[in-house]
Amino acid sequence: MRDTLEAVSSEAARIWKCAPCPGGVMIRTTCVHPSFEALHVYVDELGDGFIAHDAGDTAASMFLHGIDRETADRVILSECGRSGIGFEDGRIFWKFNSVDWLETAVIVVSNTAASAGRVATTFTNYAPKKRLKDKIFEMLAPEPRDREVSKDFVRRGESGRHHKFDLAVTGGSHLTLINAVERRATSVNSKYVSFSDVGGEGVRKIAVHNGDLRESDIALLGSVATVAEPSETIDLVISVAA
Repeated sequence: MRDTLEAVSSEAARIWKCAPCPGGVMIRTTCVHPSFEALHVYVDELGDGFIAHDAGDTAASMFLHGIDRETADRVILSECGRSGIGFEDGRIFWKFNSVDWLETAVIVVSNTAASAGRVATTFTNYAPKKRLKDKIFEMLAPEPRDREVSKDFVRRGESGRHHKFDLAVTGGSHLTLINAVERRATSVNSKYVSFSDVGGEGVRKIAVHNGDLRESDIALLGSVATVAEPSETIDLVISVAA
């Protein structure tokens, strides 16, 4: 019984994974978005207290599945009303004064976000749009035949960790690593970590977005990679080998 308890306790301690992110701490919860991606809650200092929020990921997930902003806001606002927490500027949030309330804050925010996502799936137009990385792959695949375009390319970073990039273009002495970045904070943060850890001579890094990133996100990614929209990506890839 003790071995079972220790094994379960050890695994349970790893369920909520924390990582630093711009402005605070990112916590992976046991809740998921309708696409079954892990749902994250972000905790920042706010005056003498704290704020737990979803960084707008819930609304962004709905947009990616064809839900318009007005409908998304209405659904989220309704679920926040049920939970008694706030919704403003696209974020689900709850303010608290002491870290003693951290667990409650994370549970309330994550469950509200997950509930809103489930309600959104009841809409008939809830269907995934073609993923950005697939669009980029289709654009790059017919390009210069002396190079190879690969999906889900893995490269070891300076920290020793292995990072998966959405696309890689290889050929000659050049390697171009490409990540498609969505407006969700989780996407921005994870792509930033990957780009910042991987480098080397002849390596070019491109963060591709649909033109909907915040200026602060573009600035963050721009410190570790070239930030571009899809129409600019082909020229960037070709210029590497020029």
